[in-house]
Amino acid sequence: MGAGAVRAGAGLSAAVRTAAAIAAMIALPLLILLLSAHTELLGEATAYPIMFTAWLVGVASIALSGWSLIARLIVGVAYTVMAIFSLPFLTLLAECSTGNCP
Repeated sequence: MGAGAVRAGAGLSAAVRTAAAIAAMIALPLLILLLSAHTELLGEATAYPIMFTAWLVGVASIALSGWSLIARLIVGVAYTVMAIFSLPFLTLLAECSTGNCP
């Protein structure tokens, strides 16, 4: 970094960064699932790669949150455990939102 370089998010308060990280953890994976269902990318062969991508985007938002390492690890583990149980159900809901319930 040069002398004039500014770290991304340096001007934001901790509360704003936390709210943005939590919103990204929730909204972006749901958006990925809905877009993949409505563009007919979601199918039997692609369900798990799409769920993995949705999980990866949520974890990436945790990694980029600016929290301490311990906080990122704790939230990352909790997010992963929650995703293991909720992503298959959310994928089914996304598929059913197209009117194509299996």
